[in-house]
Amino acid sequence: MWTPNTINEWLDERIGFIENILSSTKEITTENKKQISDCTLAVENFKYCKKLYLELLEDSDNSDVEKRFRIIAHKLIFDTFYELDRQEYKCTYIHGFCFPTKEKNILPQENIDNISNIRKALENIFYQVQQLCDGNF
Repeated sequence: MWTPNTINEWLDERIGFIENILSSTKEITTENKKQISDCTLAVENFKYCKKLYLELLEDSDNSDVEKRFRIIAHKLIFDTFYELDRQEYKCTYIHGFCFPTKEKNILPQENIDNISNIRKALENIFYQVQQLCDGNF
C-alpha cells in the first residue's frame, strides 16, 4: 500500500482521491447527498491547504499564512485520525451520528496493517508541518 512521504504528496493524493469520488458520481440522490456534500467540503479544504502550503514555501516569513496553513493542516490530519478510529472500532449510531465504542471491530489483518501504515504516514506529515512552521503550535 502506497502512503505519502511529503506534505505535497499527501495533499495531491487526497485531492485526487476525493475528486475521483466526485467525478464518478453520476447524479445526486437522497442517499448520496451527504457524502457528496462532505466530499466537496473536504476537497475544497485540501485545495486551500495546498494553496497555503505553496504560499508558505514562497514566503516562509509570512506568519499569517503559516498560522492558517498550520491550523487547516492539523484539522485535516486529525479529522483523518478520527476517521481511522471509526474504521477500527464499532460505532453506535444515534440520530445519524457515529460514536466509536471501546469494542474493536474484527477487521482483516491487511486492513489493520494499512490503517497502521496510514497513521505512521500522517505522523510523519504532522512533523513536517511542525518543522515547516518552526515547531510552533
